[in-house]
Amino acid sequence: MRPDGLDRTPVLLTGEFGTGKRRAARRLHALGPDPEGPFRSVDASRYSPTLLASELFGHEKGAYTEARDRRDGVLHEARGGTLVLEEMTAIPVELQPRLLRLLETGSYARLGGEVELTTDARIIVTARVGYPGELDDWASSGHLQADLLEALGARRIHLPPVREQTEADRRLLVEAILEEVGAAFPGVPRSLHPDTLGILLGHPWPGNVLEMRNVLERAILSALGEEGVEGSPVQVGAEPLLPRHLPTELQTPVREPGAERRRGFRPESLEEVERRHIWLMLRHHGGNRSRSARDLGIARTTLLQKIARYGLEGAGR
Repeated sequence: MRPDGLDRTPVLLTGEFGTGKRRAARRLHALGPDPEGPFRSVDASRYSPTLLASELFGHEKGAYTEARDRRDGVLHEARGGTLVLEEMTAIPVELQPRLLRLLETGSYARLGGEVELTTDARIIVTARVGYPGELDDWASSGHLQADLLEALGARRIHLPPVREQTEADRRLLVEAILEEVGAAFPGVPRSLHPDTLGILLGHPWPGNVLEMRNVLERAILSALGEEGVEGSPVQVGAEPLLPRHLPTELQTPVREPGAERRRGFRPESLEEVERRHIWLMLRHHGGNRSRSARDLGIARTTLLQKIARYGLEGAGR
């Protein structure tokens, strides 16, 4: 992604599921005016209208039943950095005017409050769409405020699915993701055997960038040895990732559309993805729970609960 602008202009990122919208947002943050500033994200689909307003703008005491004290929102936390608001189509209609005011003036008020607050956070909004003009159709149907969509129109970036990218672009993407994983977890294989690269370039990637990252992480785990998942010593070699390290369903290139379904392709569950990612983070930090929780972006108590849930007590130690 080119650094089209290093200003605070709001950005709208659209694309199919798994096309790397959050990854692109992080790239924009890194290229933005405050790359060292905070990076915060809120998934609109996870909240009720009231709780989403509270999460974004904060609330005054008594603004709703559970609001026992005044609380600052994520907009306050993201000052001097970037706020990513995910799933634009999940933003309630009644909340859209408040968001429009924020985009146009940089000002907002806590839920239940009247004091005008300001933020200099750069706003990036993402939307999962099946085709580039889908949001315009949402606006025409009344589910999305047209003025809000227009306010985000100055910098609107559509991320194409992997299947529509050139082979050269797919190769760059594979190499970039492998480099990212390798940088986060030193010692893992950071190169690909030519046959492995050929298989990856020939795969249709129905899950897009998200599937590609998951496949590469699974291949790395396979190269390190299954014993490592349980926390016992692993043997880290300097060899590149070989075809045998890839998930079984990818070890033979797919040559026609739909073949991956006929061969029984099944994406990983979210729990499997989360377990693997937590194990890699714990391994990277030598089992240190506090540092792992910080880099995962969750509370230490939450991490401890997940470690117990996934049986990762010995991971990284």
